[in-house]
Amino acid sequence: MSTHERRAIPITAVVGDVQASMFGQCVCHHGECLLILGTGAFINILTDQVSACNEGIYPLVAHSDLSNPKENIYFLHAYHSSCANVINWARQTGFFNDFSDLNKISIDIKLSRVFFLPAFGGHNNDPYCGSGFIGIEYQTTHDDLLRSILESIAFIVYELFTLIKHDFNKYQGEENFKFLRIAGGVSTCDFICQTIANLTKITIERCNAFDYASGIGAGFLAAYGFGLIDDYEDFQKIITVEKKFQPIQSEITEKNFKQWLTMIPRFSTWYQKDNNSS
Repeated sequence: MSTHERRAIPITAVVGDVQASMFGQCVCHHGECLLILGTGAFINILTDQVSACNEGIYPLVAHSDLSNPKENIYFLHAYHSSCANVINWARQTGFFNDFSDLNKISIDIKLSRVFFLPAFGGHNNDPYCGSGFIGIEYQTTHDDLLRSILESIAFIVYELFTLIKHDFNKYQGEENFKFLRIAGGVSTCDFICQTIANLTKITIERCNAFDYASGIGAGFLAAYGFGLIDDYEDFQKIITVEKKFQPIQSEITEKNFKQWLTMIPRFSTWYQKDNNSS
């Protein structure tokens, strides 16, 4: 028989990954938005009350209201499966060696000639969409291909943001978003952050805890539930904005995005249901 004393461990918080990240990045007011670039690309906008939405956008419970636990806070959620897996694939296939190499890509705006569609898990509502490059020429360089891969993630985010912003404005009222807070391992890439800022025309904020936001958020909620922390405002003082990416007005960036959209039908339903390719 064991002589060890048994002790109960209280569970004071149960929270999902995205919801924890919102707490961990101090996205807590109506109309505030968190973009998570991790395993997938997730865009989340707080709505307080449950909101109507169109196909592809989901209303979810964010958390219980800390000041009134019987009430829930809700948010709109949009998701694309291709993000970190695209970066990992690019690394495995030799496009770069270390993640720090991604910030060697110039953030200068230029007209793109080669484009990439990342659809390893399908694209939007097309699970049979293929992935690939288009526009490769004899003079296309290694850096051109890597830039197109990174650019494609920003394009996917902007595509999702356009949809979720439309639903938010339609059902929650017009909102001029002052900033988009960004988190997740892929958000370490300055080029992706700046391109998203240019397209959305909104300041992108990257906080000091962007790469472990969900862990911090879950830890705060557990501490709050146990009584170690009394006020969310005290926690908010810990999370500070590390870097801001101010939008740069550019017709070239918008032209690149529109050109990228034209390649999607070329890869649509590339894989058929009876094709065992995966």
